[in-house]
Amino acid sequence: MVINGLTWELKIGDNVGDNLLGITEFNEPKILIKKQENKENMKRVLLHEIVHAYLYSYGLAPTKDKVMSEEEICDFIANNLDNLKSLHIDALCELDLM
Repeated sequence: MVINGLTWELKIGDNVGDNLLGITEFNEPKILIKKQENKENMKRVLLHEIVHAYLYSYGLAPTKDKVMSEEEICDFIANNLDNLKSLHIDALCELDLM
């Protein structure tokens, strides 16, 4: 999956981390989703992690010095919802979760 020129690896597995259903690794860059019986939950977790990757890819990820305001979050969603939905559908197909 490519976001703003940055290629993200997508993986499903059991070794995501304690008490985590998904994780976005910014240094690699990679999205890991924990394999579960409930595919609908996996889809939701995948979208959540895609949003992390999207924010990071566009330099919008929160840091200790910078956090988005409510207005910035609303603008982000309004301006990027179609792109996020498209990325989510592509990732679902890539991971065979459709």
